[in-house]
Amino acid sequence: MGLKLALSAISILCCALIGRAFANGNLRRARLLAETMDGLQMLKIHMLDRLLPLSAALEKSQSYLLKQTGLLMTGCGAREAWQVLRERETKRGGRLDSLSTDDIEALGAFFDGLRSAGRSEHKAIFDAAIKSLGRLESGARKDGAERVRLYTTLGALAGVAVVIGFI
Repeated sequence: MGLKLALSAISILCCALIGRAFANGNLRRARLLAETMDGLQMLKIHMLDRLLPLSAALEKSQSYLLKQTGLLMTGCGAREAWQVLRERETKRGGRLDSLSTDDIEALGAFFDGLRSAGRSEHKAIFDAAIKSLGRLESGARKDGAERVRLYTTLGALAGVAVVIGFI
């Protein structure tokens, strides 16, 4: 009897953890957006205060997305490098696969706006991108927390169903 109870508890726990794993996409998205926002803050400092060229400033970034975009900027602009990175990394299994279409559009608008020449225009583009990504990150965190609760509960209930099915 004790072995059945132990196996039942383990089954329920495993199913709950599987449910939690399904919800990790939104949490990964929120972490990626937060990392990108931090990278944008540093990029803003490197470009506007230290007057580094865009590709050099991007390469100095601690954000994976920004750094890779900077590395891809050989002979092309930021928008084109972002498109190459987006096509390569947003496929299933890529480092950016958790990004939503809204995230991709906001980042595309940011990289597209970097073509403008003036410092004040760049400052406005940075501010708009950080604000937009902040809103998206907040929504991703909230949605991720809700999904973790939901999927963990559904996983545990599926585990209970499996245990009942075997008893």
